Amino acid sequence: MWKGVAAGLLLLATGSVRAQIACPVMLVDGSFGKDTITVTFRDTAKVPLEQFSLTCAPSPSQHLHGSACHTETGIFYPGVPYTVAVPYPNAERMGRVTLSMREAILSSGARWGLESASKCRPLKIPTGKVRKQP
Repeated sequence: MWKGVAAGLLLLATGSVRAQIACPVMLVDGSFGKDTITVTFRDTAKVPLEQFSLTCAPSPSQHLHGSACHTETGIFYPGVPYTVAVPYPNAERMGRVTLSMREAILSSGARWGLESASKCRPLKIPTGKVRKQP
């Protein structure tokens, strides 16, 4: 019986830790390229970020909680802006695209996900915001 109670408490503790993590990534800016969407983001957590996944929705009518459209892996330090290119066929011909955080893994091992209590602000890239080629 005590093993069942201990397992239940462990599950509750793990769930509450996950729910207490604030949104670890701020999506700052984005633009369309030839088959990519360029996204600038910042790690807003207190520890480095190891991995995060984004969902991409080409129109407001589509759900943002679908499968991940891009996963980025690396060591991203807090407060530093980073820019990544997300492969997205025909991106420059798309209308508005909305990017949202789906999941993140911090270097501490903590995970943030869609079921977390703290939601992340999505990034809406409007039609015509095309990145200028150098």
